[in-house]
Amino acid sequence: MSEPPLAIKGGGTTAALLTAPELRNWVIEVTGTWTSVLVVTLNCRSLVRADDGTFVEANETRVRRSIVHFGNLVDRAVHGRLVQRFDRRVARIPFLECGADRGWHGHLLIEPPYFMMRGKFIEVIEQSWSKCEWGSTCHIREGDEGSASYLTKARSKAAMEVWTDTLIVEGVVLSTK
Repeated sequence: MSEPPLAIKGGGTTAALLTAPELRNWVIEVTGTWTSVLVVTLNCRSLVRADDGTFVEANETRVRRSIVHFGNLVDRAVHGRLVQRFDRRVARIPFLECGADRGWHGHLLIEPPYFMMRGKFIEVIEQSWSKCEWGSTCHIREGDEGSASYLTKARSKAAMEVWTDTLIVEGVVLSTK
């Protein structure tokens, strides 16, 4: 499977930033090897009540962590203890967006496991997102040729410092073992 480009391998600073076409081409290359693709939109709450009764506002760090946590919940629901024992994962590429009209939300390209019925996997996705602190609603549809272009669009990325911040590097899973 294709290695992530240098700019999105994560950990430390990177020498180069990806342009939108470079990221789009990489996403197309990776997802082209998957058996099928689902596009998942994860809508986030704008406020969450803290233990002390105050309200905490969503920000990039909190939403990123929530989407990574969601991926871990999906892995555990699909593969059970094999996640810990053999590092089994569900392949996914998550993106983060923030728009004035929609607030913080994420998109994932995710490969459904071959051994699980589609309806059951969709149920796992919905239940996992509902367990996340910042999880609100989610929408799931079949992926197509335009999915990579949609997820790498410049619109809704204004809240990010750099364009490549839209990819949630710590949540990318390519190797499913």
